Amino acid sequence: MTAIGAEVYGYDGADRHLSTSNGTTTSAYVRDLAGEVVEYRLNGVIQNRYSGNTTLDATGVNVVERTIGLPGGVTLTTRAGGDVWSYPNIAGSVTTTANSTGAKTAGPLLYDPYGNPLSAYPDNQTGNLDNAWLGQHDRQTQHQTGLRPAIDMGARQYHPQLGRFTETDPIEGGGANDYGYPTDPINGSDLDGSDWCWKLCPVTHVFAVAGAKTGHGVARGGKFVWNNRSGEADLCPSAVPSALRSLRPAVGRHRGEEPLARGSC
Repeated sequence: MTAIGAEVYGYDGADRHLSTSNGTTTSAYVRDLAGEVVEYRLNGVIQNRYSGNTTLDATGVNVVERTIGLPGGVTLTTRAGGDVWSYPNIAGSVTTTANSTGAKTAGPLLYDPYGNPLSAYPDNQTGNLDNAWLGQHDRQTQHQTGLRPAIDMGARQYHPQLGRFTETDPIEGGGANDYGYPTDPINGSDLDGSDWCWKLCPVTHVFAVAGAKTGHGVARGGKFVWNNRSGEADLCPSAVPSALRSLRPAVGRHRGEEPLARGSC
């Protein structure tokens, strides 16, 4: 358990965040073996279930919405009540949303460098869990009334108000300290909660981190590689050691119906 003010945070044996409670409001998650959230509960009541990019209702049978990443970083959320198009800035944070006719529904949406909103949150996901700061990268902000906003950053949960993670870094030496987020969040980020120095690290460290991630689940390791494929290191098999080839199954496992093509980035 970890406490910040009146809030208490619960974790499983693998140090994965499972719940947040202030004594009145409790948000809780069920995760699969790879660490992905498959169910969200509010005060003990199932709100939604998740499968990949699809949000299901509490029964896990009916589709509520699907989120699709498009070329250029735009995200499309398809739902019965009307599609939502989310447009990011150069950092990948959603700054404007529009409906299927192209009419703006929210924006400009602003954030400080550490992810604190300077305006309203976008409504592009069901409930109080939306793609906002770094939302292009599918980093959803949980902004449940009564609880501190928090962002699930892959291996760890990040709190914008603190500018820190609430769990220790799973990669030894992965950051300036065990809980720190990049001290220069404009030029650095830690999208997976495992390696804040991505833009500064050599290719060998990239593979070391990816390899470590595969130790926590093949799909999760593949997710790390895929989400960071556009980083400074060139991940094409023709330009890197054979280590990447061994990670192809992990990438394909994460991508599912969109496997990484041979020789492509």
